[in-house]
Amino acid sequence: MDLQTFLKEHQEELDLYTSAITKVHGKHHPEVFEVKNLYHNIQQHVTNQHPYKAEFQELDRMTHHFAIPDDVCPTFEKTYRLLEKAFQLAQA
Repeated sequence: MDLQTFLKEHQEELDLYTSAITKVHGKHHPEVFEVKNLYHNIQQHVTNQHPYKAEFQELDRMTHHFAIPDDVCPTFEKTYRLLEKAFQLAQA
């Protein structure tokens, strides 16, 4: 599966999840606001066939390679797992 197909298949889920984790975890994990913004930028860049590698590199750095904090919910974990998969596809 390529990145564009993956993001298209998971867009609704990622749109919902990235918004949800900012509401639930934003106070203790303020980086999720930037994660949400980077995800939306990536989505637009991929859709419009613009370069997106820098956004993925920043996403990887900001999330400490998609490390899951100990104090988060399953939605947070699922969000990072989906974004990590997208990152891996972007590297291919």
